Amino acid sequence: MNNNIESRPDVVEGKKEGKVIIEIGPGLAPSFILSDKLDREIDDGASYVAIDCNLEELKGMEDIGLRERGAAVAGDLNKLPLKDKTANEIWALNVLSGFKNIPEKMPDGTSVTTLGFSKIFKELARVIKDDGRIIIGEIYTPVKGAKEVDLSKYGFDKQVFTGNELKEFLKENDISEEILSEHSECERWGEPFFMVLTKNKAEESEKV
Repeated sequence: MNNNIESRPDVVEGKKEGKVIIEIGPGLAPSFILSDKLDREIDDGASYVAIDCNLEELKGMEDIGLRERGAAVAGDLNKLPLKDKTANEIWALNVLSGFKNIPEKMPDGTSVTTLGFSKIFKELARVIKDDGRIIIGEIYTPVKGAKEVDLSKYGFDKQVFTGNELKEFLKENDISEEILSEHSECERWGEPFFMVLTKNKAEESEKV
């Protein structure tokens, strides 16, 4: 198993005209198992790359057939093994709850212990293409306050889906609502949500 996507030209660089989909931290449940829409896109020729810091789970993904559908690459969310503007789409499901030890200020100035946002979202902004989108889902153990943090400073516009809007989002992406039953009812966690990030067009124009 390679630990650097740049050494796998067949995965990304060999398909410059096709869609490149990156998934961060899939474990043994890649999103194409959950989303029929994503599954069809990969079947139609999109390049799929799973990036995880857990080598055992990456090996397990290869054992369950990922090798025929894409590539498993060792990497860390704080420093993704990707060139700039590589991905058309990035999926990260139930990943952010693993980064809850760095204080972040909320828009009202309240400090909440959520994520090390700076490194994570700067990396996501670096590797996503200008017209790409990032899909973040926190279902099992969503960190309270995570979806409210202002991401415009990282160059992103965001849409947040909760409640009935979340159910509609799942339907549009052919994701079964059954995943909502996995949500922990423990009061330390917030409500489940999906969040879609796109590059802020106005901010991109100012940089030119």
